[in-house]
Amino acid sequence: MTPTPRPQPTPDRFTVWGVVGTEFYVLPGVMIGASAPVGRLGKVNLVLRASAEALLIPLPDANGPIPFVNVDLLLSGSGRGLRPYGGPSVGTIPGFAILLGGVAGLRGDFGAGPWGYFAEAKARGGFGAAGGGGTVLVLPGVNLGVTYRF
Repeated sequence: MTPTPRPQPTPDRFTVWGVVGTEFYVLPGVMIGASAPVGRLGKVNLVLRASAEALLIPLPDANGPIPFVNVDLLLSGSGRGLRPYGGPSVGTIPGFAILLGGVAGLRGDFGAGPWGYFAEAKARGGFGAAGGGGTVLVLPGVNLGVTYRF
């Protein structure tokens, strides 16, 4: 009896991420991002995701949303279906702080098409706050969103 060859795992593809989520102290935010595969480490896909967020502050004297720019290195399994992912994160609140942290989540698919969904938790620390005397900000959050894979 000849062993049946196993199919190679499907690598991740270029993906657009759309998110509604929370940032520190449960303030609402929105995010748009894009990710692309950068390689493999054994059976683990390495994906780089760049994103821009806007944190909405529901105060009458707020001067608009707070912008965040972020890059995540996501490690995940191959293929489709429900699978965990996570990795380190670096970003900035332009002109205010550098952000270091991480993200962990679950990602799935809506059937066999290109649409998917995800839920993730993130924890970041903000360092070097301008005018804050070196204040460290702790920024936990949760994201829920959809993906579109090309």
